[in-house]
Amino acid sequence: MKIKEKNDLRKKEVLELYKLLADKKLEMEKASIDLSVKKEKNLKKVKNIKRDIAQISSIIHEMELAKTEVLEEAKK
Repeated sequence: MKIKEKNDLRKKEVLELYKLLADKKLEMEKASIDLSVKKEKNLKKVKNIKRDIAQISSIIHEMELAKTEVLEEAKK
């Protein structure tokens, strides 16, 4: 995932990111099955999808932390 794509992800809503995360997980399952059946030739595809999943999860976590910090400051 390129820097521009990551910045575009940061502009999305959390629900959209969760949907994208679910899609990536399904894509990873399909790719790993295709790889085990020797249907997929690209051996790095599963690794790249796992990396994308981790990056999306990190962005979601950052957004949730920022949201809780704003709520805590509002309470003060």
